Amino acid sequence: MTMGDSILIAGSGMIARDAGVYFLRRGRTVTWVSRNESCLIDCQAQVSGSVHQFMSQSRGALRQISASFLLYDELEDERFDAIIECTRETLDDKKEVISRLGTFVNDTTLLVSTSLSIHPSAIHPSCAGLRIRFPLELTRTAEIVFPRDTSAGRKERVVAFCKENEIDMVCK
Repeated sequence: MTMGDSILIAGSGMIARDAGVYFLRRGRTVTWVSRNESCLIDCQAQVSGSVHQFMSQSRGALRQISASFLLYDELEDERFDAIIECTRETLDDKKEVISRLGTFVNDTTLLVSTSLSIHPSAIHPSCAGLRIRFPLELTRTAEIVFPRDTSAGRKERVVAFCKENEIDMVCK
């Protein structure tokens, strides 16, 4: 099992959908979580369309996709290898999301944020930045932002996650 087999994406917007579909195409289990049911339903519809399209294009090579769409209060004792925060660009929203996911954030969980304007250390002490260049399937690139006090081990985990998922890195 690789580090990024089970991925939780906090958010249901354009970047969240794009990132999740990218990871699904690589055989990862992806769970989207949102506080807004109508946004989650829209996310599910768009992801389902993308999944149908690339499964038919794979001509049988891709037979199974594991995608879930949940509200925060529906999350149970699941274990995620990586949590990708993809919510609105406000610090309060991002902190609230991480607070809601507190029981899933631990020393073994990779926590990254796609935020372009908020430094990851402001969101959570163990958070790194994974600023995805949209659309990820075409660019396969993300800017990686490490807080100053990020341990070498955590940096190595972020780099390994990107390599496992064929994401080219621009490190900051």
